[in-house]
Amino acid sequence: MDFLISEEGIVIFVIAIVLGLASSLVMKFTMGKDAKEARAKQKVLGEDLKAALKANDVKKAKALQSELMKSSLSSMKFSLKPMLITFIPFILVFGWMSTSYGSIGNVNFEMNVSDPDFAVFNCPSQTDSNHPYYCNSSYFNGTLTGGQTIDFGILVTQNQSEDKTKIEINGFAKDTHGGKEYILSAETVTVSNGEPEKNPYYQKENKDVEITPKFLSASSKGIAQYNFQLANHLSGTVITLFGIELSWFIWYILIAIPFSFILGRLLKLY
Repeated sequence: MDFLISEEGIVIFVIAIVLGLASSLVMKFTMGKDAKEARAKQKVLGEDLKAALKANDVKKAKALQSELMKSSLSSMKFSLKPMLITFIPFILVFGWMSTSYGSIGNVNFEMNVSDPDFAVFNCPSQTDSNHPYYCNSSYFNGTLTGGQTIDFGILVTQNQSEDKTKIEINGFAKDTHGGKEYILSAETVTVSNGEPEKNPYYQKENKDVEITPKFLSASSKGIAQYNFQLANHLSGTVITLFGIELSWFIWYILIAIPFSFILGRLLKLY
């Protein structure tokens, strides 16, 4: 689908418009006569500089360029007052948006094995300090960001009193933003007479968060290792535009910058 906007995307659109409007109005009503005159002078100098360059008048162009730079530096002080007024509110709003929408697509997960006497997790190495997880022989939990995957294994030994040893992986994941829950389970892994059977049958269900078998390692001394991948297919996006998935921050920038520019022109700020 070329265009799809979420509820979060609509909220961010409104926030971008409101902040842009507020910023432009603050600038308009805090800029005094001197600021308007300085901007008007910059505009005239800019036009004169273009004319001098077009006429190939190098000497005049250099003088105008130097004067334009001085005028630009002096006019910067007129922007400080509106910046001081809007700085704290903008920081607070951005902090709230980062907290509210920065975790879109993240899920908290936990898993266990059905019979820890004969099966243990072969825990993955801890490689991402920003999204740590906890793993021991029978329990595995943590956080997956949108689009992240984790590879892990299950070591299964034969129950000598049974013809087959069947182990299941069970658990769930919960969306940290929307609260939606996903059941995590893997097809039964089986060791028969000390040897692993073929890789467990798996029928893909097109779930957003799922466990999928990868491959079956060779057994060693009656221990079989089954390898799996825990995948979070949630994208963490708030809008799909022309087939491109955008995060909350990119979507905000795409709205805020052009809107502020157009509004500034209408209010004659530039």
